[in-house]
Order: sequence, then structure tokens, then C-alpha cells
Amino acid sequence: MTAKALYLATAALLLPFPAAAQDAQREEPTATAAAATSSQAEPPLGEDEEEVVVTGQKPRGSVVGDIPPENTLTSRDIRATGATTISELLDSIASKTGSARGRGGERPVLLLNGQRISGFRELRDLPPEAIERMEILPEEVALKYGYSADQKVVNIVLRRRFNSTSAEVGGTIATEGGHAAGKADATKLVIANGTRSSLNVRLEGNNPLYESERDIAYDPADGADPRDFRTLNGASQSARVTGTLNRTILENVGATVTAEVGRTKNRSRFGISPSIRTLR
Repeated sequence: MTAKALYLATAALLLPFPAAAQDAQREEPTATAAAATSSQAEPPLGEDEEEVVVTGQKPRGSVVGDIPPENTLTSRDIRATGATTISELLDSIASKTGSARGRGGERPVLLLNGQRISGFRELRDLPPEAIERMEILPEEVALKYGYSADQKVVNIVLRRRFNSTSAEVGGTIATEGGHAAGKADATKLVIANGTRSSLNVRLEGNNPLYESERDIAYDPADGADPRDFRTLNGASQSARVTGTLNRTILENVGATVTAEVGRTKNRSRFGISPSIRTLR
């Protein structure tokens, strides 16, 4: 009885161990699979991330530097102003180009295609239709072009290709007669292949206005009537021919030649001498 009881007790102690071993064997594949999934989800250490590089290009004719325009006028905006000359166009946007720095009232710095100009006459005769856009920039941009920082900058960008011939004729006449004035203006502009050429011819004139053509009193005791020999507004005639040639030498370097020939004639009368007046 003692030997049999001892055998049964030993068998009872040995039975749980195989079950525990089988449970451990069943859990190992799950842990291994989880570890494998975790290792696949994480990228390998030390692998470089891919870099994305975006390269941008400034619009044609932009100014130097990275200061953005305060305002940009498109060709449609320019047409909406109704301006027929560059001077009229600048006057129409004067409220946007005025600077609060300095004494105030300074005219803006004018650039053409992001470059300095030799003078206002270089763009004076350009028609507004040739402008692709107009940028208004702050005073800091003026420093980059050698100007003082109390003027705003207006950058005029022309169209890449443009060809036009324009003519304008106008005149005025006094409502009471005796005086008339007239003018004629013709411009030829060609822009192509980095070259800009323009030719402008302008004629102006007016006839004299005499005192006798207006009710101006005189004393008959003075002798001859001087009103036929005295002008209120003298006669004048003027003619001007302007030519401009601009050519791009390097990518950002251009050369401009501007020539102008003009003639002006004025004539006024101040009356007759007292000796002639006495003889009459």
C-alpha cells in the first residue's frame, strides 16, 4: 500500500509540467510574429529621407532682390484708366505712388523692364498699349538702384513683341474767334528679339491774338490805333523729332541711344512807336 501510494503521488506531480510546456510553445509563435511585424513597420535606422526641391523663376522684367510689389497693374487695369500717354498713366496712379517719407511730393523712380532708364524721354512716347504690367514697389527697392529711400519705384514691363503705328491730331479754337491752335503727333514703335526702336514726330502751333480782336479800350488822342499792332497771345510754332534704340547686349545688360531734334519759334508784337503814332 505504501509503494502504490508513493507511485500515484509521483505521477500527480509530473502531469502539469507537459501542459505548461505546451502552452509556452503555443505562445512563442505569436510573440515572434508580433516582433516581425514591428520590425517591418519601422524603417531601418540611418536611412536618408528623400528631399523635395522646388525651383521658382521670377517673372520677366522683375526688379532685383526679393521684395514683392505693393501693387501690380495688368494690361486690363491700364486700359481701364483711359490714359493715352505715359504721363497721363502716371498721373492716374499718383495716389498709389506717393511716398510718406522725406518732404513728400517726390515723383517715383521709373524703371523699364527692371532696369534704369537714361531719362523720361526714353519712355515718354511709348503707348500704354505696349505695357504688359506695371509694378509699384516700396522705397527700399530704390536703394538697390542707387536712389534715395524717399521715393517709391514704378517698374514698367513691356510686352515681349509689339508693333504699332499711332497718330493723334487735335486743335482748339476760341469761342469769340481770333485765335486757334493745333497739334499733330505720330509714333512708330517696334519691340522684337530683345530690341526696341521708336520714332516720334510732334508738331504744334497757334496763331496770334491781337488786341483789336477783343474789346480793349484805347484813347484816340494818342494817335493811330495801336491795337492792331499789339498781341495778347503771340504766335508760336514748334517741331520735334525723337528716336530711341534699345538693344539687349547681355542677359541683364542693355544699351539705349536716344536722339532728339527740335525747333521752336515764337513771335509777339508790342505796338507801334510813338513817332509813327504822331505822324498818323
